[in-house]
Amino acid sequence: MILIFFGAFFAVGGITFFNKLREATVDLPATQSPIGVAPAPLTSTVPVPITPVGQAAVVQVGQSSLSITVDGAMWQPGARWGESVSGVSDGHLVLQVAASRTDTASGTERISWIDWSFAADDGSTAAQAELTGGGYEPYLNSISLAAGENVGGNLSFATKATSGVVSLRRQNRLVATFEVTSERSVGPLAAVNVPATSPVGAFPFSVDLSQPQWRSASDPNAGGLAPANGSWLWANYTASLVDPGGAAGTIRYDSWRFLPDGGGEFVGKLGVIDGGAATATQVAGAEASTGRFTIDTVAGPGTLQLINKDGSVVISWVVAGP
Repeated sequence: MILIFFGAFFAVGGITFFNKLREATVDLPATQSPIGVAPAPLTSTVPVPITPVGQAAVVQVGQSSLSITVDGAMWQPGARWGESVSGVSDGHLVLQVAASRTDTASGTERISWIDWSFAADDGSTAAQAELTGGGYEPYLNSISLAAGENVGGNLSFATKATSGVVSLRRQNRLVATFEVTSERSVGPLAAVNVPATSPVGAFPFSVDLSQPQWRSASDPNAGGLAPANGSWLWANYTASLVDPGGAAGTIRYDSWRFLPDGGGEFVGKLGVIDGGAATATQVAGAEASTGRFTIDTVAGPGTLQLINKDGSVVISWVVAGP
């Protein structure tokens, strides 16, 4: 009887105890967590103002105070011209960013490229910054500055959008936002024998194209090579850097594309026409470089294009038929 009594007592007391424990757990304040459950990360409730292009945002990162400015934005149809990575691209939004350390404390705090993100105005795109996105050098892979130091470079986002908000977060905390709007870079339509500079690919170089020539399979100057599509289109060109100290690049034999008005698409091939061979031309330094392209194509008027490796157009020329 005594054992039954004590058993009933402990059973009732145990139920009461666990009910109290359950009630206490349910009634915990939002800033606490039940035992064994990690608390949710704390986020700042202080509003972060949106900073326009060209203005500096003061950012506190750990013990460091930084001044960060988005100096400009440009949307490119593909990768940087000459970039070794080929393939179709939806384009890149490239930001020119500058940062400087404004405090005098010792030590450094690091901002990584993964701390940046982009959200399009129309809500269609959300993208993370890329480590070497599109090959747009100099890369701003990280910001790690001692007192008095500064740094600048490019942040790149793979996106079709040209406007939106770029956010900087540190340890899940929003510390800065920038409103950016960019024009779409478009390869210019150039004239023959007139140097043309393209904004596509952020690669400052100029191309001067000689008058394109046509050669049929029966032409003795065709070099004995029978064009599969009926004709050879070829021309010589001169290429040079706008800034002799800028990044070098290569114009390949297949960097040229011809689009006949009647339809079709034909890309440059290796060939020897009029005693000269199609070449790959290195564009570097202060000296101009010369080259030649040969395209096996159907004869007729159309558009000649110097293209990026992902197919984006760098410069175009209107070509008359033979």
